[in-house]
Amino acid sequence: MYGHMMETVGDLLDMGESGCVEFKQDLTDDPVKWLKTAVAFSNGSGGTIVFGVDDSKSPVGIPDSDIEPYLERISKHLNEDIVPLVSHMEEVTEHKGVYLILVRIGPGAEKPYRIRGGEVYIRSGRSTLRACEESIFELRLMSKSRSYDQLDFMHGGVTFPPSEESLRYITEKMESAGVKDYSVAKMITQGLINESVDGLRISRGFELLTRNRDLFEVKCASFPDDRAIDFLDHAVYGGSIIEQIENAYLFVRKNVRCSGIVRDLNRTDTYDVPMIAVREAIINAVVHRSYLMTGVDVYVSVFPDRVEVESPGTMPVTLDGMKDGRSRRRNVVISGFLQTIGMMEGWGSGYRRMSEDCDSLGVPRPDIREIEDRVRVTLFRRNGTGSEISDVPVMSDIEYRMLNLFIEDPQIKKRDVAERLGVSEPYVSKLIRIAKNRGVLDRNQDVRFGGWMVDEALMKRFVR
Repeated sequence: MYGHMMETVGDLLDMGESGCVEFKQDLTDDPVKWLKTAVAFSNGSGGTIVFGVDDSKSPVGIPDSDIEPYLERISKHLNEDIVPLVSHMEEVTEHKGVYLILVRIGPGAEKPYRIRGGEVYIRSGRSTLRACEESIFELRLMSKSRSYDQLDFMHGGVTFPPSEESLRYITEKMESAGVKDYSVAKMITQGLINESVDGLRISRGFELLTRNRDLFEVKCASFPDDRAIDFLDHAVYGGSIIEQIENAYLFVRKNVRCSGIVRDLNRTDTYDVPMIAVREAIINAVVHRSYLMTGVDVYVSVFPDRVEVESPGTMPVTLDGMKDGRSRRRNVVISGFLQTIGMMEGWGSGYRRMSEDCDSLGVPRPDIREIEDRVRVTLFRRNGTGSEISDVPVMSDIEYRMLNLFIEDPQIKKRDVAERLGVSEPYVSKLIRIAKNRGVLDRNQDVRFGGWMVDEALMKRFVR
């Protein structure tokens, strides 16, 4: 059950805090401070809490006289203060002359887990976050071995049978990939179409692959600098997510440098960014995004030194797990279909393929980060100026753009911000909350209508 979490304490200290490792110096008077991490690990892929490590990540140990009382309190809180009951195992180990307590939390089968009488938490990178309603709904689906794209598509409270046009589109995609006789029965088996007493109904995955009436989009832009305000080029792609992937890839290819070498009358084009990795990042962003999060889209941004691909939702597996080749399909129907038609390869091979492409071009490997409720993949351009990866706090591209709008116009209204960013007003409210929590945004209390104040010095300390 604990599988990949059985690293030694030395391994854990070398790894540092991550999506599956958390350090605590001791047991606090408020157990919720560490229990919420246990809840988040149960709602994810599991993890380990190490007691006896201080804020500088140095092992300071647990006094020998406190070990037994600590173990009793830890077990009592885990068994009584989290619902449903979490899977856990405690271990005392000696490291460099001090004792540490390792609390290993298994991935839960009865998600969502929560603090008794309290909140649900999830893990995002090294942070433990309170889960939003969309995340809680997704956890419930996971506990039933279901994914969002397997559900019946509904629009205005109505379900839909498959149209002839959409069936033809799906069949043609299969035939172009060499798959013959792709019948409705096979679509049912693959989850594209659901059966009911009232007849056939298309799944949400089928809808995304064909018409996409909920208008999930990929928004692309090329910027001359890091301010991400003025566009050199931009485009918004809707419709079938298959076409979105292709169009976003072509957008990047159009907006990066290309050099050609002619040998024996054959021209070979070489781009200054690893294009295989770009394609993989875009596919993953569209396929593995959370489609429960509405009003926010996939963003592809081309900068002078890098290409960034951001998608809504936290990572289905931890970053370390992904690098080791582990995978979990957030959207089973979509990913299964794209693999069948050859747009995606085997599960768990994406990071390796991206890294090999970066290596062959001579640029750093992909920088993948979870930023609040989004995942950002950064691919560096050859001869760019920003190929150093920093460990300072990270700010999402869309939050950075919002703050620049507030700097330009402190009186700007939220609906205007939403329109400029291409997101919903509720999502802008969420971004504002995040920025306030960082201390980078506040209201000017000296102005009657409270203009926005951005701490530009603090803002510059964040990596984008």
